[in-house]
Amino acid sequence: MSPQLFGNQTQSVALGVILQGSGLFSATIQLVNGVGRGVQHSEVLSVFVRRGALFMADRLDDLAAEYAYPLPLHLGQKRVIVRSAAEGAAMLSVLRSALVERGVEHVQPRVRAMDIPRAGRLRVWLDWLELSPSEETPRLSSGVYYNRMTPFGLRTEMVAYSRVSMPELKPQLTAHALIA
Repeated sequence: MSPQLFGNQTQSVALGVILQGSGLFSATIQLVNGVGRGVQHSEVLSVFVRRGALFMADRLDDLAAEYAYPLPLHLGQKRVIVRSAAEGAAMLSVLRSALVERGVEHVQPRVRAMDIPRAGRLRVWLDWLELSPSEETPRLSSGVYYNRMTPFGLRTEMVAYSRVSMPELKPQLTAHALIA
C-alpha cells in the first residue's frame, strides 16, 4: 500500500506488526499531522537508545528536555505530575543513583510495539533492561510512552509504567513531584 494524498495531508496507511519473542518488527508510518515523513521502528528505538545513554552518562538535564511538562507519570497504582524539567531531572537523579549503586552499567531499551500515529501522537510500549555484571538476570521496567511528534523529534507527554524494577523507590521518586 502507498499513502493516499488528500489535499496537503497524508493518510496513515501502514501498520507495524510485532512478533513478540522473535524481535521482528516492521513499520513505516506516514504522519497525518503534516510533520511530513514516516517513522520507522529503528528511528523510535534510536531515540530511546539515546535517552538511555544520556541517563547513564548523567546528562539528566538533557534527558529531561526530551519530555513535555507538566508530565503525568504513572508508577503502577501511584500517579504523579512532574511540573518541570528541573523536577524531572531530580527524579531521574534519584533513579540513576539507585541503579549505579546496584551496579547497573547500561540500560537497554526494547520497543515491544508502537502505534500508528494519530494527530501527531505515537504510543510506544517499551521495556528497559537494567544490565549489571553482578546480576545474572537483568531487572526490567515496562511502560507505555505517549509521545508527540515535533519537527525536533519525539517529545514524551506521559509515561504509564506497568512494571517498575525498583518499587521501593516510589516514595523517593514521588517526593520530587506533585501527587495526583
